[in-house]
Amino acid sequence: MQCFVRTVTPFSLGSLGFLALTAVALGSNAPAIFEVENNYSYISPGTPNYGIAPGSVFIIIGTGLSTDAGPVLQSSAPPGLPTTLNGTSISVNVDGTMATPAIYYTSDGQLAAVLPSDTPTGTGTITVTYNGQTSAPAPIVVVASSLGLDTYYGYGTGLAVA
Repeated sequence: MQCFVRTVTPFSLGSLGFLALTAVALGSNAPAIFEVENNYSYISPGTPNYGIAPGSVFIIIGTGLSTDAGPVLQSSAPPGLPTTLNGTSISVNVDGTMATPAIYYTSDGQLAAVLPSDTPTGTGTITVTYNGQTSAPAPIVVVASSLGLDTYYGYGTGLAVA
């Protein structure tokens, strides 16, 4: 399974970019989540076919999510992916059921994780905790299945990888 780091600047997120800059300007140490997307399709929340399927890799885009050092990709080989990496952990709550995704990599602006296979479908919330500071809850939609194709350059468009 491949994961790609996608760089997103706050300015490409419309009105959310203003919120991100405001949070930084106010000196907030808590992580901030801007968007949660399928790692392969990059379909944005609120658009047709959006959703994260149990057992799939997804990304969280934001600020203050983890250390600002470059991302270090973890291996899914034994003993498996950790649920805490570089002081960062993720919690998903769907209909009162809590799930803790395993983390592939962390960076200041992006995380990649695997949604546990037993996560129920439905609308819920996701939070990121980094160094004891927890983000505000962000929406997440968990669906039974969600197609995402890996692309050669890892941007969700262009040549497909087979």
